[in-house]
Amino acid sequence: MQKGITQSGAAPMVGEEQLESPTPPSSPAPAQVDGVGHSSPGRNTPMRVGVPGDVKCGACSGLLRQPWQATACGHLFCEACLLTATGDVKMRQCPLDNEAITRTEVFRDKNCDRRITDLPETNCGNSGCTWYGKMTDYFDEHWQACKYRHISCPHGCGRDDLLARDLAQHYAEDCPLYPQACTLCGQDVQRQHSEQHLASMCTHVTEDCPNGCGMNVARKEKQEHVTRVCRLAMQQCRYDCKFKGTQEELKEHCAASLPDHLDTVWTQNQQQADTISHLEDTTAALELGLRKANSLNESLNRTVTLQQAENDRLKSRLARLESAVAASEKARSAANVEDRLWVVETTSHDGILVFKIENFAKRFEHSRSGSGAECYVDSPVFFTGRRGYRFRLRVYLHGDGAGRGTHVSVFLQLLQGEYDQLQVWPFHGTVTLAVLDQSRSQHHWTETFVPGPRDECFCQPTTGANRCSGVSKLISHRDLHRSGSEYIKADCLFIRAAVVPSRNPFSARIGGIELGLHAGSPNQG
Repeated sequence: MQKGITQSGAAPMVGEEQLESPTPPSSPAPAQVDGVGHSSPGRNTPMRVGVPGDVKCGACSGLLRQPWQATACGHLFCEACLLTATGDVKMRQCPLDNEAITRTEVFRDKNCDRRITDLPETNCGNSGCTWYGKMTDYFDEHWQACKYRHISCPHGCGRDDLLARDLAQHYAEDCPLYPQACTLCGQDVQRQHSEQHLASMCTHVTEDCPNGCGMNVARKEKQEHVTRVCRLAMQQCRYDCKFKGTQEELKEHCAASLPDHLDTVWTQNQQQADTISHLEDTTAALELGLRKANSLNESLNRTVTLQQAENDRLKSRLARLESAVAASEKARSAANVEDRLWVVETTSHDGILVFKIENFAKRFEHSRSGSGAECYVDSPVFFTGRRGYRFRLRVYLHGDGAGRGTHVSVFLQLLQGEYDQLQVWPFHGTVTLAVLDQSRSQHHWTETFVPGPRDECFCQPTTGANRCSGVSKLISHRDLHRSGSEYIKADCLFIRAAVVPSRNPFSARIGGIELGLHAGSPNQG
C-alpha cells in the first residue's frame, strides 16, 4: 500500500487549513519537550489536521469525545462541554444557532462514536515530522506532543516562531524573561534583570564597611555590622549619660566615670524599688476590690436564683389561674347557651302564658316584708304571635295598691318588641288573668278586662317597658287557702294569662281543658 493513502482509498488530510481550536477536554496533559522540564506553550497550538465536520464539537471545535446530540438543533457536543459533574446541562442555548437546550432533549450519540472510531489514518502535517497513525491518536496525543509544532515562548518574550524542539535552546541562550537562579543567593531572576539584581538587590553581595574599618560585609549583615559589630561604630553610653564614641573611647569613658555611673545605677534601682512598692500597693487594693466584687456577685447570683424560683412559682400559679379562668369562661358560655335555649324553648308565642311560681311560702314572705323588687315576681316573656306583641306578668303575692295585704295582685306589662313597627297601636284586645286550681274540680279564679283606647300602659313603648296594668284584687288570701280547692300545691302557684288582640278570636286551652272566663269567682262548671 502506498504511504499516505488509507485502505478506503481516501487521501490523508494533510495541508488542510489551520484551525485555531481549544484543547479537547479529554486530551492528556501536554508532553515534555526534548527532555526539558517545561510544559507546552501557554497558548493553544494550531492543529495541522482539520477535524471533520461530522465529528467536531459545536462548543470547543475539537474532536468529539463521548459525543451527545441536542435534538432541538441536531448539533453534537463533547460530554464535558455539555454536562456538569451532576449531569445537568451547562449550556441553556446552542452556541451555533441559539436553540434552547434542556436535559430531557439531549442523548448520548453512539452512532457518532462509531464514526470517530472509523476515522482514517493521517500524517502529522507539521514540516519535518514523520508521524503517521490514526486520526483519533493525532487529536488525543500527537498534536500537542509534536516537536515540530510552532509555539510561542511561554514566558511572553515575544517569540512566536519557535518549534517545540527548540524551546530548551531558547531558554538557555536568548530568552530575556527566562528565570535563572542567582549564583550567590539562589533567587530566581529574569535573565534581563540579572545584572541589576547583583548591582543593587542581591543580599549576599559583599561591600566595604562604610565606617572605614577595612572589612567586607554582606549586604544582609551590613546594618548589624555598622551599628554594633564594627570597631569604629559610634555607640551610646548605657548609663544614661550623653557620651557617644567608638568601642575604645567608650571603654576609657566608663573607666573614668565609674563613680558617676554607680550613682546613676543606685538612683535607677531606688526608682525601680519605689515603682515596685507602688505596684504592690495598687495590686493589693485591686485584689481587695476583686474580693468585694466576687462577694457582691455571689450575693447577686443568690438573689437572682431566688427571684427565678419565685418567677417560676408565679408563672405556675398564673398558668393554673388562666386554666381555671378558661374553664370558667367555657362553663359560663355553655350556661348562657343553655339559658338561651331554655328561653327559646319555653317562650310562648300564642298569647297564653302559664306562670309557675315555686317556693310560694318563701316568696310570699318576701313580698310581705320586703320592698322594691322583693315585693313582686316577674314571669318569663311571652308573645301574641311569632311577630306579635311582647308581654310579661308581674305578680305581687302579698298584694299591691288596693289589694295590699289582702289579695294577690297580678299585672300585665307591655315590653318593647322587635316587630313593634308592624303592630297596631295602641293595643286593642282582651286580657284574661286566672289563678289555676290544681285539684280535680278545676275551679279556676279568673278576671277579664279590656284596655281602654287611651290607656298609656298599652301604647307603643318608647323605653324598655310601659307601666303595669292589671287586677290588684285577683284573688283574696282567704280564697287562696279555701278548703276544697288547691290553688297552692307542693308550695307552687300557677297563674295563667291569655292576651288576645281584638282582630283574633280568643281560644284558650291548657292541657286540653277549656277555661271559663267568669270574672271575680271560681268556675263551677
